[in-house]
Amino acid sequence: MNPTATFLTIATCAVFAVLGVLHARRLARASARRDDVEGYLTARNSIGTGVSVATLVATLAGTWILASPAFVVLMMGGALALVAYGLAQASPMFLFPLVGPRLRRLMPNGHSLSEFVRHRYGAPMQLLVSAIALFYMSVYLAAELSAIALAGEALGGIPLILTAAVVAVGTAIYAAWGGLRTAIFADRIQVALIVGLLLIVAVTVTIAVHGVSAGLQPAREAQPELFKVSALGWSTAAVLFIGIIASNLFDNSFWQRVFVCRDDRVVQRSFALSGLCIAPIIIIAGGLSLYAVGRLNVTADNASTSLFDLVHAVAAPWVGLVVLVLALVLAMSTLAALMNAIGGLASADAKTLKPATSARALLRIGRWLPLLLVAGAVGVASRRVDPTYLFYVANLVCAGAVVPVFAGFWLRHPGGGGALLAALSGIALGVVWFPKNLMEEPWLATLPWGQSFLHSLILAVGVSSAVFVIAALASKAARAPFDFATVRERVRTLA
Repeated sequence: MNPTATFLTIATCAVFAVLGVLHARRLARASARRDDVEGYLTARNSIGTGVSVATLVATLAGTWILASPAFVVLMMGGALALVAYGLAQASPMFLFPLVGPRLRRLMPNGHSLSEFVRHRYGAPMQLLVSAIALFYMSVYLAAELSAIALAGEALGGIPLILTAAVVAVGTAIYAAWGGLRTAIFADRIQVALIVGLLLIVAVTVTIAVHGVSAGLQPAREAQPELFKVSALGWSTAAVLFIGIIASNLFDNSFWQRVFVCRDDRVVQRSFALSGLCIAPIIIIAGGLSLYAVGRLNVTADNASTSLFDLVHAVAAPWVGLVVLVLALVLAMSTLAALMNAIGGLASADAKTLKPATSARALLRIGRWLPLLLVAGAVGVASRRVDPTYLFYVANLVCAGAVVPVFAGFWLRHPGGGGALLAALSGIALGVVWFPKNLMEEPWLATLPWGQSFLHSLILAVGVSSAVFVIAALASKAARAPFDFATVRERVRTLA
């Protein structure tokens, strides 16, 4: 274990914990209320475009940008898949300028997507949407802590459990204490570090391999197929676009930032600008992994750590420490956003399911539920469990529900029963064609088109859309349409 790397890990997390605590104490002194649950979880209409872009980019760019793009490039379709990954991650940010202002107008006092679903479709659909969102965000937590634990091990020989625990505790100190406003404060610092450190790493590694052309030449010779357009590349691109768009729309981190923006114009500008920022960040980070091909023995087992291995092999020791700090900052920014998002979702659901819940009880839910899930994620990270497969499962579930949920933003039909049936039908059919199907039935392997991620996602979206349309036509003939004005009347503040 490298003492310098260990000290740097603890120091980085401690610095942000202290800064966050100081900010939270300042907020507490400025507030006359100790149970300001609205400020803690929503901070409604409080930030402009610049701060919003900063917090969105910090939320989007987790440690996974140093690991997942490398795996996609080296194992799932080469340079085409990498470009698709960057564009796919940016795509939801160009949808939120459409759906975000719509939800703000339907629920000016709202807090989460599930809260709208409750009033639009009823409690059963709300429970499904909340379960999907919590599953996705919990998988994301585990993936982030797993990624930073692997980075600490690869760059400094730090035990997995130590890195995961230090990052989790450091983030939880300020995220659980100060809430969304403190997380956004930390994001403003972290996004500057992310951009600056990533550029330093990209430039120094490129210089170490004697330029872009010379750096890529061994990869062209060792695996020329990575630089060609292939069926695998196109298939991977489609999987990424469908899965990432669907899952991001259920991520409560982004819905919190829809409500925290000062007005609709800030929502539209900041989400679009963050989409323009995140695509090149992912492509640069993933492109560095191409230098590793031809220089290192990259396999499916070590593809996610290939960037860290490359830095060790070709760059000066101090570059490895820079990469470690970059990975830590990336992890903390995303973990804080997820913790606040999980707490906000749980508190909003508690208020809608039991309106008499006190503000103090809602604050306890918002603080303690994320901490329990983070503790579980630390356990996953310490066991070297790869959460990639669970990410694909979460993407499938989100894809099955995305059309019924978001069509309800505009269409007045169908009711909750039709939407729930559509979502469950899409998810069920997608599961049947999902690779390594969870039901493990031998006959599933004989299905036409084979079990594949792409076919399962297409079926999930297609079947749910078809059932939703049929249910909408049937409900239009059977009863009066839903009145969107009822949402505005029913939604109240959490306090």
